[in-house]
Amino acid sequence: MLNVLGIEAAAKCRAISDKDASIQDVRFNYFTAGLGGSGDVNLYITNLGFGEAMAQYENGSLRMFQALSGLLLGRVSFFLSDKEWSQKSSIGFGNDEAKERIGEQTVFAWPFPEAATVSNELGIRGESHAAMGTAPAIWNDMLGLLVDIVPRRLWKSKKFSQFLADFSQPFTLSLSLCISHQSLFPLLTR
Repeated sequence: MLNVLGIEAAAKCRAISDKDASIQDVRFNYFTAGLGGSGDVNLYITNLGFGEAMAQYENGSLRMFQALSGLLLGRVSFFLSDKEWSQKSSIGFGNDEAKERIGEQTVFAWPFPEAATVSNELGIRGESHAAMGTAPAIWNDMLGLLVDIVPRRLWKSKKFSQFLADFSQPFTLSLSLCISHQSLFPLLTR
């Protein structure tokens, strides 16, 4: 789905500017607050991803980065700045909600294929990356620490990644329940 949205966004950019304009950079940043019911499958896939090389573009050329998956990249704004928003006034909704509900979040590198596939399709001249973060923020810190201390070969191991998913599932579920109850509390007191 994100591949399609990336290509569509580039087409819209070209439509409102020069039709032959090239796309410089492509960045896919994701943020989740919970697992959306996917539970240990999502945890397992995430764990396996920490063992994979990152396919990214650097100066318009595809490169593989062996030890990048899982490294904390910093904070990303999941909303447009006031200046960017004023230039996009025809959209009319969503930015204030995104700023309030998501804001800025810490993300870590993860080997989503769209950083390579969309960038290749668009023939970008610059950089690409894919990153994700999750709530609560402590999970990002814990995953970053684990990625630093656990050898990459273990993350590639299906048995290890499944064990870690099974082990962390009760903690993830408990935290998700705490977060959902916390977010419901203001609604109940209105």
